[in-house]
Amino acid sequence: MAGLFVKLNTTIMDTINNLGATVQAQYATGLMRLMVGSITLYIVWVGYSTLAGKKQAPIEDLVWDLARFAIITSFVGNAGGYLTATIEALQGLKYGFTGGTSVWATLDQLWASTQKLGTELYKQDPASYVKMEGAFGMALVWSGSIVLMISAAVVFLTADLTMTFMCITAPIFIFCLMFGFLRTMFNNWLRLIFSSILTVLFASLVIRVAVQLQTDILAQITAQVTEKNLVTMGAMAGVVGLLAGTLVTLSAGLAAQLAGAGAEGAVQGLAKAGLNMGAKPVARVAQASGNLAARVGDAASIDRVSASKARWPSDKLCFH
Repeated sequence: MAGLFVKLNTTIMDTINNLGATVQAQYATGLMRLMVGSITLYIVWVGYSTLAGKKQAPIEDLVWDLARFAIITSFVGNAGGYLTATIEALQGLKYGFTGGTSVWATLDQLWASTQKLGTELYKQDPASYVKMEGAFGMALVWSGSIVLMISAAVVFLTADLTMTFMCITAPIFIFCLMFGFLRTMFNNWLRLIFSSILTVLFASLVIRVAVQLQTDILAQITAQVTEKNLVTMGAMAGVVGLLAGTLVTLSAGLAAQLAGAGAEGAVQGLAKAGLNMGAKPVARVAQASGNLAARVGDAASIDRVSASKARWPSDKLCFH
């Protein structure tokens, strides 16, 4: 069936995307109410901590946190279309890594190439009635390709579904950035997105190599096939399919490992940048406090000298 994998992907993903748009809007509406209450409680807590003397720079910290909350709120509420633009950028990044060619169209191309290769092997069998070698060679070709296509379809579909689900639930995990104890959930969310993108990248490369190898084998069969090497040619194509299917499966695990390291590094970089930005006002406050303490110390020294002079006037001292 021509276009089997493209039809499969289109049917599943279009249905999920249509339902996901409504669900995402509901998530954003509920989270906006929760964020208003959370920010209010945070301001009350900061005020209490300031009165209790537990805050060294309450104004600077509060302004920084409110600015951070405002940015997060704009993404959760999709103000100005920021969240939509971010999701579209992530999807574009995933499709850009495939070279602009749909991986599902590549699988359909692999299906057509396999059918052509198997048919050519079967036709080259010179037997008049039962073409055993041709049929066996064709079976080997299809066995390797079926393993590759099933492995690739599962990996690609899992990556697409993961990416879609993460985009639908984006408001929930972006909200987790507001508070430190929820930041691990955001890290895991970001890791899954990176994993989906890298999985599509690695698996697409493997599929392209497999299609090219099958094309080369088809050309070789057409030019050099004899009745003695039909099974050999079929076995070659079958081995290519099996190896490519194994590599596709391994590429998904490799992508997950690289995505975990990449997400952790990205979050650590953002946290370091935030700490550096937050350290500047704290440093200024500390410097101002040090200058004030030095001035108070100087004033106290002057007062002590003045008091000493008052007790022992220099013009009344005489030495004999």
